[in-house]
Order: sequence, then structure tokens, then C-alpha cells
Amino acid sequence: MPRARCPLEAAIPFVPLLLAALPAAAADTPHPPTPVSLPAAAGAVAPGLSQDGDGLLLTWWEPAGEGSVLRLARFDGTTMSAAMTVSAPAAPVVNWADTPQVARSGDGSLVAWWPQQAGESPDAYEVALARSTDEGASWTDLGVVHDDGTDTEHGFVSMAPEGQGLRVAWLDGRAMVDQGPMQLRTTWIGHAIGPAQVVDPRTCDCCGTALVPTPAGPVVVYRDRSDNETRDIFASVRQAEGWSTPRSVSDDGWQIAGCPVNGPRAALTGAHLAVTWTTGVAGPRVRAAFSDASTPTLFSPAVELDGPDDRGEPLGRVYVTALDDAGLADTVAVSWLRQEDGLGRVQLATLRADGQRSDAITVGETTADRKAGFPRLGRAGDSILVVWTDPRRVDSLQAVRLAVSDLPVPSEPARSVVTTDGGAAPAAAAAVAALPDKFKPVLPADYRAPDLAGVEHGLAPERPGLTMVNFFASWCPPCMAELPVIAELVQRHPDLHLVSIATDDMPAKVKALVAQGRLSGQVLLDSARNVTPAFGATELPTTLLYDASGTLIWAHEGPLTADEPELEALLAGG
Repeated sequence: MPRARCPLEAAIPFVPLLLAALPAAAADTPHPPTPVSLPAAAGAVAPGLSQDGDGLLLTWWEPAGEGSVLRLARFDGTTMSAAMTVSAPAAPVVNWADTPQVARSGDGSLVAWWPQQAGESPDAYEVALARSTDEGASWTDLGVVHDDGTDTEHGFVSMAPEGQGLRVAWLDGRAMVDQGPMQLRTTWIGHAIGPAQVVDPRTCDCCGTALVPTPAGPVVVYRDRSDNETRDIFASVRQAEGWSTPRSVSDDGWQIAGCPVNGPRAALTGAHLAVTWTTGVAGPRVRAAFSDASTPTLFSPAVELDGPDDRGEPLGRVYVTALDDAGLADTVAVSWLRQEDGLGRVQLATLRADGQRSDAITVGETTADRKAGFPRLGRAGDSILVVWTDPRRVDSLQAVRLAVSDLPVPSEPARSVVTTDGGAAPAAAAAVAALPDKFKPVLPADYRAPDLAGVEHGLAPERPGLTMVNFFASWCPPCMAELPVIAELVQRHPDLHLVSIATDDMPAKVKALVAQGRLSGQVLLDSARNVTPAFGATELPTTLLYDASGTLIWAHEGPLTADEPELEALLAGG
């Protein structure tokens, strides 16, 4: 079976810029969006957006001293309210993909969630909850949503009103204690947290979830993970007898031995449930599909909104909002991030349940790396709000408003992802095995990276014998899983020169791994992720072995295991 690994994006180094107040938009945008002033401090990141009646609730992390605070504001369709503090947790987890949210409960209260560090492990965090009955002026902690008490990952939460409370779904890592998979769990929250239920016992590790109320019951949409590492989008509906057997939204057949960190989004529009997502089959692509809201897990064939071309390719990071309450029946607006000319362009298009789509327009620009995070999209009255992070700017949180009447109108059929006999497109084979020929053949003499003290080092072999270079990140579960294997390998082969390169923008977590004795060898930091051009590494973890002359003699993508006979033979021959 292919081993789990995490895609490694080539990142653009963070360079603060003082840019003009208007976010850049493409010249082909027929009605330029209007900038919206946000009450966020400089350095704010990780926007979250949720529907609140005819308005929107916006959350974000912003710096505060040596930590971060979670802030909240409401958009009424024209302006943003003053910001309120939701929480200032002692150990918040602030990252690009797993972002907090505040949602309106069925009883009128507000419920917030955020990720925070759990225990001593740097790669474990929990889902904290709080409730407000005075429109966000004050908050009461509810505790954590899960009851397992394990130092594993919990996050990627979605919330939706249900009855007089709130339905919550999240990814739950408790089974990882025994090397098990990530799970999808859900519960109902009123004045307290109810018992949890398992929806799917095996899911993708770090792709966001979506939860939508429908006439048939709440529907949760997420990225599944099969035994052969196929990671397509699935959906389940909660009925009287419990959660239904999850069904595939589209049989894309995306086989990838690592989490793509690209979850689906969903919205109810008129009589239809719309789901949009990203797949890597035949190149990165943004797709969407609709189901009848009365049978919400039975989807029509998918249609395609974006794919690779000679100008660039989509990065995904989709969002969707319904437009039927704004006069566009069975229609949604979809946003995603596209990479062109080294930049990330925030795209927006409209799509109808009958398959008609509009052209995509660009409503903003940012970087094309993980620091850009996930753009957010929502409707407030007759306005569309788009919020995203632009790390090049001092005021990093950016937002624009468009009138619904100014959106591009669906006017042409979207390309269906079907075969000639009308069936779902067959699965495309994905390259999941190691590809040694993609790596640079020699140890790069000009590559340099700082250690934890900030002192730069090159990678020329410092002693006779073999040099092993391991690329990892603290946010990558497969990377963390292989650390004990590498430590034992170094103990058995004390003459091996090991260099561990963290492609991390969280050096504190790397330092914690060193302090706990979990990292072996010389540790270097490469937050700019220059390892792709220098070595050819595109997946995490990746391990490369060089002989005494600096020639590459072995390469491996995915976590090392205790059974690596080819590697052991090379090390024994030294």
C-alpha cells in the first residue's frame, strides 16, 4: 500500500509591502469590487465566515503581545461592525488551513470554536468551544468538543444550526494513538456538549469539512480516504435512524498518498444542495455537483469550473454561497484560488443547478503559497463579501464587496465530467510511488539554510561516508510518524551524517521536537521551502541518501518504516 505523505508547496517568501488600498483585480472584471474596511489589526490571518441571517459573521486571528486573540465582527451588507474579542487562549494553534469560526445556534446564541494546543506533543491540538448569549460581548467556555483526552489532532470543524442548538462536525485523531486513521465525528450542542457519533471511521487527515442543514436532515461533506489512498469527496445525511452510509459525491478516483489540505464546501440553494471541491486527477481541477435537497447524497455528474492551462492552474481552496435569496434561483457563487505568474488570484464564478456557469473573474490577489490561506465567500443581503489573507501587505486581511446584480451571470454550459456512456469519469492513475529521477543527481553545493540558532550551513558532506537528508514539517502527520524510525536508524548507523530540514513556518514547534529528543541529526530550517528547486523534493516526508562524493544513490517519498531493506543494504555498505 502507498505510504501517506503530504504535498509540499513551493512557497513565496514573506515580504511585507505597503500596497495601495484597493486589492488588485483582473482587468476583465466587468464591475470592479469595492474594498471593505476591516477592523482587524496588522498581521491578522485565518479568516472564517459564516451566514447569520441576512448578514455574515467574520472571525480571524490577530497578534496580541506574544500570542494571538480570536476576534469577531458582523457584516451587514455594506459595512463591518467593530471588532469583539472571542478568546485569548494560552496556547492557540494559528495556521493557514484550520481556521476558527463563529456560528448562530438555533436558540439565537453564538457558538465559537478554535484550535488550541493539547498536552506536550507539538503535533496535537484540540477543538475548544465557547458560547455567547449577548451577541458576542461576553463568552462562556464550553470545554472541548471531543471526550477522548488523547494528544492527537482534532480540528477542521464545521457548524450548522439544528433545532434549538447547533450541529458540529470535526476530524478526530483519537485512533492515531494506535496508528489508526483520522475519523469524522459529530455531535449536537445546546447549553452543553452532547455525545459524539462516528460518521466515517477513515477520512483524509487535514481537509476541511462542510455541514449544511437540508430538508432531509443535516448533511456533512468531507474528503474520504480509502484503503488504496483514493481521496474523493463523500457525503452523509443524518436521518431518524442515524447517519447514512457515506456516498461519493463524484467518482474522481484521485489517488494520492498524502492529505492535499483542500476540503470541500457546500451550500443549500433553493431545492438543491451544491458541493464544490478540488481534485488532482489529470492536473489540479475545481469541480462542483448538485443534488436534490430531498435526496441530498445522490449527486448529478460533476461539472468543471477550472483546470490547468497555459496561464496557470487552480490551487483550489474553494468556498461557496447560495444566491437564491438574492433573486437567483438554484444558483451559487463559488470562489477559489488560482496560481498565475507566481501570484494567487482569487477567482469568482456563478453556477446554476442546470449546469450553466459564468466566466470566472478575479476579485483579488495574494501570494500562491500556504500563507495565503483559504479565501472566504458569503452573501449579506444583496452583497457578496470575499475575504482573504495577503501576507505581502501590512494590513494582511483584505476584503471586497460586490453587488449580486454585478456578478457574472451563468450563460454557458459547464464542462461535464462524464464518459460517453453517461457514467462517471473513470479514475485516473496517480503517481504515488517514489520517482528517483525527479531529484537533482548531486547534493546542491550552493544550498544553505539556518539552524535553530540562526547560523547558516551548507550541505557538503562533513565527514567520509554517507549523508542522509530528510525533509519534514511539524504539521505533517506522516513526518511525525517516521521520527522514531529515523532515530533508531541513526543509532544503528552512528557514522551516518543525517541532516533534518524542516520546511516549516513554525520554528517553535521544531524547537520543541528537538527539546523532546524526537529529532535526530543536524536540524535546519527552510521556511521558504527552497528544497523543491534545490533538491527536487515535492512531497513530505522525503528522504535522500548521498555517497561520499555527494551523488544521490537512494530516494524515498513517504514515511520510512522499520523495514527498508534497500536502504539498510546501502548503509551497511557505507
